Amino acid sequence: MDLISQVKMADVMMKFLRGDMIHLTPYPFTAGKPAFEPDRDPRLPRSTPEREGIPSGYLRDFFRQADGAGELPLLHSAAVLCHGKLVACVSRAPYSAALPHMTFSFSKTVVSMAVGMAVTEGLLTVEDSVVSFFPEKQPPLFRSPRMAAMKVRHLLTMTSGANFSEAGSEMERDWVRGFFYSDCACMPGEKFHYNSMNSYLLAAILRKVTGQTLTEYLTPRLFEPLGIPPVYWETCPMGIEKGGWGLYLRVTDMAKLGELCLRGGVWEGKRILSEEWLKEMLSFKVETEHDGMTRYGYQLWSFPAPHSYQFNGVFGQYAVVLPELDMVIATTGGDASLFFNRVLDAIDGFFGSGAPARYTQWLEEHPSCRAGRLCRDPMRDDPKSLRLLRDPWADPEPVSWFSRLRALFSARRAEDPAPASVLPDAALRFCTAVDGGESDVCSVGPGWYRLEKSFASLLPLILAGVTNNFSAPLSGLRFRAEGGRFFVDAAMGGDGVVSFPVGVNGQAERGKVVIHGEPYAIAARAQFRLDEEGRDVLFLDVFFLEAPSVRRLKIIRTGEDSILVRFLEYPSVEEAARMLLTLVGGDAGASGGVWDLFGQDVIRHRLYGRMKEICFPRAAGRLQARRA
Repeated sequence: MDLISQVKMADVMMKFLRGDMIHLTPYPFTAGKPAFEPDRDPRLPRSTPEREGIPSGYLRDFFRQADGAGELPLLHSAAVLCHGKLVACVSRAPYSAALPHMTFSFSKTVVSMAVGMAVTEGLLTVEDSVVSFFPEKQPPLFRSPRMAAMKVRHLLTMTSGANFSEAGSEMERDWVRGFFYSDCACMPGEKFHYNSMNSYLLAAILRKVTGQTLTEYLTPRLFEPLGIPPVYWETCPMGIEKGGWGLYLRVTDMAKLGELCLRGGVWEGKRILSEEWLKEMLSFKVETEHDGMTRYGYQLWSFPAPHSYQFNGVFGQYAVVLPELDMVIATTGGDASLFFNRVLDAIDGFFGSGAPARYTQWLEEHPSCRAGRLCRDPMRDDPKSLRLLRDPWADPEPVSWFSRLRALFSARRAEDPAPASVLPDAALRFCTAVDGGESDVCSVGPGWYRLEKSFASLLPLILAGVTNNFSAPLSGLRFRAEGGRFFVDAAMGGDGVVSFPVGVNGQAERGKVVIHGEPYAIAARAQFRLDEEGRDVLFLDVFFLEAPSVRRLKIIRTGEDSILVRFLEYPSVEEAARMLLTLVGGDAGASGGVWDLFGQDVIRHRLYGRMKEICFPRAAGRLQARRA
């Protein structure tokens, strides 16, 4: 790390140690994400699993294995294509396959596709010097010979050796300039080093040679031909798509991109990617040190099954292409693993290298299933199993004449008042406003629990860090009952107040919150329990439906007018801490660099102590007196 970068990193770390998250970066957050509307049309041919040679029960067991059936979903949504047809599309509540989802590094492979199109159009080559595209961004003195040797090919294969990484994006407003003002750890091409800024620079190069944003360039060439609705891709402070992350897609659209590769770059008879480029993408010439992902192509990972490969995004955003079964499996999720997780293990076990033994064993355990070769021999549909795989686009269940008669009778009694929903007594004990009571949500006043100062925010740390949307800590909470429904109001310091409904019957209720102008689709649920001291405890889960993150608030009624709030988040706080440490300070165990500026042992102790306060915040709250 060069001296200038060390000084900038030291400034970031000092802000972090002070808890000044809002001013962590040298540029303010700018809202850009739209409020996504559910799109329930997959724009894909449909079939059933049996007709394509997959027993529905086998597919059901795969989904269960991939998700783990824990309290919180690890697998949010999944789409399975076999022989080019959508045979299953499932979501675990409260998530929906009809909503776009953050894809993280999955987007790198989309960048590679865009580069391939530009190469085919003669706009650049993989042997072009990277510095040749940005002469105006080069340092006036001390230009690095390593940087001068960097080719486009090195960016594609993650062998650039560039020092400027994701942490650099937290220190620089102009990421392209920051990339070139930094140096390389080794000569380009010497070794594999995963760095999302390689993908970002590819996006910047495409912006330069095409004169369009990456989204504008890809829309008529890729997204529209594949029937992918208008996409949103986060941008850097200079307006360039982030490239290596920031793309939102529906799970079925992720599957389409894998299917495009499986079909040799052709979609519905139209050539989208050239054969030559696809061959280079899938060459996998670079060795990595990741278990289960041992080789790397052009922004694409290998997969353990023969001839297979994967688009890979952190926390479970995948599209695995399995040519031997003529199959693509795409998933979104919230698993804490960074690369290879239980979802990929399940895909490999059920449809990859472990499939022959697993399928044989499954058939022995299900002798009534008259199945042939997996994904080869069609079978008769199993209606009982198919009902477990119903998706947002399935036809409605047949309605019997008795059901129609009952519906008609119910309609004639519509004038009768519907019974009001009954909230649990524990919910009412938390509420400070009930059906027509004080409902002002503009400030923390009477009827609110005023929270002591902490680092607690409604946005999970991972989501805030990735998008740079660090909001003020929560300053107050209020719980309301209206019309038999439970509501939570949350005051976020000087960032306003958000209100949302909360499901209390075991099902999360969907809503929306806006933070710094950015809309987030959410679903919230409440679980009421008693602790060992007999106190009411509310577990409030807020699911961010377009992201891997879940915010959990454990709220304990410590007295008639007091609460204690503990804040957790999933994926795990430990993974969030590790990610943020990498983001703001590099490897805490490494020697040299910014750690030596402060004294490695001292800074590590202080940083981890502060990280514990940020990742495990807690705040006591006192009920504000009502107006006389």
